[in-house]
Amino acid sequence: MQVDCEQKRVALSLKRLQPDPWEQIEQRYAIDRVATGCITTVVDFGAFVKLEEGVEGLIHISELAEGNFLHPRNVVNEGQTVRVRVLNIDSAHRRLGKVALVVVE
Repeated sequence: MQVDCEQKRVALSLKRLQPDPWEQIEQRYAIDRVATGCITTVVDFGAFVKLEEGVEGLIHISELAEGNFLHPRNVVNEGQTVRVRVLNIDSAHRRLGKVALVVVE
């Protein structure tokens, strides 16, 4: 990526060798498509699910489960594999705007 002769440094990037996961995101994750992912983080307002390297989406608390529950951790946990339905794709901002939990495996 860059050579700095004065500092005797070379900047390298493995990430730039990989294809950009957002280039054809609409084809891989069309609206209403069901996909499998892994819960990465559980927060007060929902949970984040990783669908592939570089692609995460938010499962808002309103899309986690029916009925009343105290915290999203009562429904899902970090590291758990889940099936989700893609509800919104915001490729310009590189995020899945919203996903809904379908089935907890």
